Amino acid sequence: MSTRRNYSDREKGTALAALDSHLGNVEGTARELGIPGSTLEQWAKGRGVNSEAGAYRRRTSVELAD
Repeated sequence: MSTRRNYSDREKGTALAALDSHLGNVEGTARELGIPGSTLEQWAKGRGVNSEAGAYRRRTSVELAD
């Protein structure tokens, strides 16, 4: 029996920032982070992502750019 994993806003935002830095490569980013590609794809489409996750995404993107 599999259990469903819940991700924090910080985890979602960090994953989306990583996706940005990988130029939108969902499968490669998901594999690197150890999360399902379908999950990351849904977040990239804005599903299950709130403003807190977006804030983490922006902050992490700036950190990765530096």
